[in-house]
Amino acid sequence: EAGKQSEPTTKFQCTCGQKQASCSGDDLGCCSKSCVNLRTDADNCGGCGVACDESDSCCDATCKNLGTDPSNCGGCGVTCPDTADTCCQGGCVDLGSNINHCGACGTNCGNPREGARCCNGQCINTNSNIQHCGGCFQRCDAGKRCSNGQCVGLVASDGGVSTKFDAKIPDSGRVRVDAGVLIFRDSGGR
Repeated sequence: EAGKQSEPTTKFQCTCGQKQASCSGDDLGCCSKSCVNLRTDADNCGGCGVACDESDSCCDATCKNLGTDPSNCGGCGVTCPDTADTCCQGGCVDLGSNINHCGACGTNCGNPREGARCCNGQCINTNSNIQHCGGCFQRCDAGKRCSNGQCVGLVASDGGVSTKFDAKIPDSGRVRVDAGVLIFRDSGGR
């Protein structure tokens, strides 16, 4: 009958019009008068006429998205390891440390040359963050700040580094450090 699809068969013969075609292999079926591999054919995935979405591939007779499936990441049967268990754009990544996929696929932290890093799934500027100064989890000691990825002391009024807990910061008034917390006062010293 016209328009009717053939049922899959595991036999080695397929009726194609007036002739018979020879199909070999256990995964082959006869669909629309052609021998097809039901395990890999995206138009006949697991059965005749079962078509995968355009973005999917047929892996082991099931439609899979090779860009997001951690069990078929970038190719059928490619499983992401425990250390990079998420599949983003066909590659296995660790969302906790990948600068291009930080916390979620597609979240880009920026330019690493400018201090951008992915620390525990959060985009961080390691040039200025006191919890992640110069790299992830490199915390500055109390009373220090992060400048250009280095933990430094507070700037004294003469431009040098203050070793005291009471330092004059230009144009900011006086500052006192209590247990690592900056307490700002107005320029009148109050």
